[in-house]
Amino acid sequence: MRVLENNYGWNPIETAPLEKDVTLEVTDGRGEPYRLPNPCRRTESGWVSTSKGTPLAVTPVKWKPYGAARENR
Repeated sequence: MRVLENNYGWNPIETAPLEKDVTLEVTDGRGEPYRLPNPCRRTESGWVSTSKGTPLAVTPVKWKPYGAARENR
């Protein structure tokens, strides 16, 4: 039996807001997408880790508001 993916609250990556903390589901190209534990931001120059300000080394595929991820675990 196939387990259905829980997409509740997730949004297409192209709709992510600029300069706001969000939770990301990402892929590194080696397996299934996974959720990053810390908030990230979409900036004019690309995606960065909010806490470190460093560019992400993974590809974002979905997003949701940062606080929503904790409510839906």
